Amino acid sequence: MNICDESMKFSQFDNELFSSKDFLYDIFMDNNQCESSNYEQILNMIDTPPSNLQSINKEIITFISVTHGAMDVNALARCIMSEASTGNRNEQIAIGFACQRNRNHASNQPPTYNVTKLAQDILARKINDTTNGANHWYSPRSMPNETQRFRCKKPIGTGHMDCNGGLEKSCEKSRNYKPGWAKNRNPVYIPNVRDCYFKFFLL
Repeated sequence: MNICDESMKFSQFDNELFSSKDFLYDIFMDNNQCESSNYEQILNMIDTPPSNLQSINKEIITFISVTHGAMDVNALARCIMSEASTGNRNEQIAIGFACQRNRNHASNQPPTYNVTKLAQDILARKINDTTNGANHWYSPRSMPNETQRFRCKKPIGTGHMDCNGGLEKSCEKSRNYKPGWAKNRNPVYIPNVRDCYFKFFLL
């Protein structure tokens, strides 16, 4: 079965996919043939099915998103763990959604069981997305404070950070620098995300 054929409608997709005992294998085998198809094209291919097939359609879309370029469970879990290991659940959920929109993130820490389970639930759409499309973030508490100007220099990385956004007071004790891309931009409000820990933006 060629799932990359954009002329296929849901009824054809459903009949061919589930008539085969090897339907998961079929999708994996077709994965290398779909490099020219993006996620939107695949969604367009699967048109709105009858109401009794909505749950099946949701699972198909979720599965295809994993096998055709979207983050897999391990990659998403590593992002959540590396970016928000000290965050509360709402902060980790927000990072889990934002990570998928911006691949420029840390992924150096192996995830715990709970974080891996969270990543699974996010990808399975068992958790609502409250990020309003946020695709950038930073942690004020991890940025240099006003006495650490020496950390604000190139090259960025290995302890050096972009401080071109100026100073702000997000945490109680002192002011911190913020990255240049956040200058003059308003953060996206996400319930139960602490200002000192994370600020999210839609760029």
